[in-house]
Order: sequence, then structure tokens, then C-alpha cells
Amino acid sequence: MTRPIVLAFLVVLFSGIAACGKAAAADQTTPRGTVDAWVAAAKAKDKAALLALGTPEWAEKERTWKKSFTNALFEGGWELVSAEVREPEIEGDTARVSARAQFMHEGKPDGEGLRFTLVLKDGRWLITTLG
Repeated sequence: MTRPIVLAFLVVLFSGIAACGKAAAADQTTPRGTVDAWVAAAKAKDKAALLALGTPEWAEKERTWKKSFTNALFEGGWELVSAEVREPEIEGDTARVSARAQFMHEGKPDGEGLRFTLVLKDGRWLITTLG
């Protein structure tokens, strides 16, 4: 009787370990869901998940532009500590979402305002700009 319980425990334990450091699955059915997923991916240091939240054009710019937030997070030594995401402003298929973010860089806190612009494509809200 104890063997099934031990096996179930081990499955749950290893599933939790495997999920550590990975961003949760993104809910891109709302602009807020996409931005929340960006925050989760940034905190988890999951670059692939973060870039998958935007249009291909945005992802390419974030990958190649040295001053992008993505490069700052993954190559520049910045770490997202927290973010207060505000409610989106939606106009048709375009939305704007702002967030107050707290970063750490070289051991020092740094507060930043983030402004996301998103577009609705095929039922998913995708990031088009981040500044």
C-alpha cells in the first residue's frame, strides 16, 4: 500500500523540480495575460518563452538590438525582482500596458517604468514594442 503513495510522491516531487526556473504557460488571450507571462519569463530567465510573447519582428529586434530590455536581462546583468502591472488600455486590436518594475543591477536596486504595446493576432495578444 505504501509503494503507490511513495511513487505518487516521487512523481509530484520530480515534476516540481523540472518546473523550477521555467516560466508558466502563457495566457495570451488578454493583454494583461501576455504582460504577466513576460514578467514570469523575465523572472525565470527563460529567454525563449519571453521572446515567444511578441511578434516575430519584435523578437528579432529584442535579440539583435544591444540596448533592448531582453539583452539587458540576459546579457547585461540586470535581474527583474518585481513588477506591478497596470490594467491595459485597449483600442480595437491594439493595447497598451504599463508596469512599474524593480530591477537589480550590480547589487543595486533600480526602478523602471515599462510600457508595452500589443496587437491582437489570431486570438493572441503579441508584444510589438517595449520601452
